Amino acid sequence: MKRNILIFSILIFCWIKLIGQTDTAQINRTTLTVRPNMPVREVLLDSTSLGATPIESVYAKMGVHTITAITQLESKWEENIYVDTIDIYEGRNTFKDIYILPVVKISSEPFGAKIFYRDSLIGTTPLCITGLSESAKLHLSRKEFRDTAIVVLKGQDTPKIFLQPIVYQNQTSGSFFLSNNRSHENLSLYIAGGSAIITGAVAAYFKISADKLYKEYHLTQNNSTLVKVKQQDVISGISLALSQVSLAFFSYLLFSQ
Repeated sequence: MKRNILIFSILIFCWIKLIGQTDTAQINRTTLTVRPNMPVREVLLDSTSLGATPIESVYAKMGVHTITAITQLESKWEENIYVDTIDIYEGRNTFKDIYILPVVKISSEPFGAKIFYRDSLIGTTPLCITGLSESAKLHLSRKEFRDTAIVVLKGQDTPKIFLQPIVYQNQTSGSFFLSNNRSHENLSLYIAGGSAIITGAVAAYFKISADKLYKEYHLTQNNSTLVKVKQQDVISGISLALSQVSLAFFSYLLFSQ
């Protein structure tokens, strides 16, 4: 009986010692816990993926490592990436707090507007921005559109900004000649074309009249009729020359536009 009691005592002693060693191994293991301020799609320890958050007490090698966190956003090009170094100590659970700056997406219609923050150009729309202060004020600027100011609030989505086109003062609704900001060029084009047509018609009219009077002169041999023929020929020639000049000016304006 004493022998059985001795064997039983030895077994109990061995079992208690084994449990104690196991608890010590559990307590002294080297692990890592990651605590970000927003959902993270993937955490990398050096080149090893630890998966998505939450990450609690995962095994890790002691030493200095690079930790990378990629946020979970709607599209890949909007991803915000956090990179830092971390010291992992042997035999303990290392906690890593990660603070990722929120991403603000600024878009406009039409796109390509310049974005200014604190008088500095930070990019053009569409653009994802991080590191803005609370209630940050941005200015959007695009050629031929009005400058627009917006206030970006943290934690709130920014809707698409529709830029308003500039209406020039010389634009008058219903006016054919002043339909846009190049109306003075169009008006010159119309004047040159009209002048070429009118002077050409005048040249043709006086040339026909001079031909009729010349035929009359051959029949009557009246010197006064011959004088009228010469006068109308001169008027026809001058009108033809003006028509050619107007036509050349009209062609220049047309091709310059």
